[in-house]
Amino acid sequence: MILLYNPQSSSTRKPALPQSLLALGTTLEGHYEYQIVDGNLEMDPLGRLDALIRETDPLALGFTVMPGPQLKQAVPLARELKRRHPQLPIVWGGYFPSQHWDVCLRSEYVDYVVRSHGEYILRDLLDALATSDAEAHLPEIAGLAYRDRHGEPMTKNVIARSAATKPSQGIRLAQRDGFAPRVARHDRRALFEHPFRPDFAERCAASARGTF
Repeated sequence: MILLYNPQSSSTRKPALPQSLLALGTTLEGHYEYQIVDGNLEMDPLGRLDALIRETDPLALGFTVMPGPQLKQAVPLARELKRRHPQLPIVWGGYFPSQHWDVCLRSEYVDYVVRSHGEYILRDLLDALATSDAEAHLPEIAGLAYRDRHGEPMTKNVIARSAATKPSQGIRLAQRDGFAPRVARHDRRALFEHPFRPDFAERCAASARGTF
């Protein structure tokens, strides 16, 4: 299981499709269970994420972070979740960490940074984390930034990789009640089958591809 968090992106909490996280789903499907929590819909994201971490014992927690409101929310949230769950790997991706990966890794609450196109880099990282010696595999992952054994930020240059092509079948979404009919917005614990066309995730990936 991996948890993916979309921090609040505006002061009005305007709901918007978390396209970058849906793009990640195109490569996670069939390999790892995942849940998306949307800060634009969740009034208590810290409480919700903390509860999910305790319930699911995820392999990692991923944040997509843009400069501005998302960065402002992501920093204290990641810091507190790392304090409560020090063994949980926290992964940042998106425009800000892609450009400032070394700064992010000098904090105590970001363990890994996925730079640029995140779909395959994240899955490669999860594959490494699932082994008994993850550190040995990290230098092999192009586009991943991490801390070496001495605590220094390291990265391997990003390489071009082809986009996911296999349509996602029924992406399961948690805390994405905005996708369901309005009446379902009050059922904030439900999982909804994706109500759009089967290739919707691929279309999102095509439009959002670029950062985590």
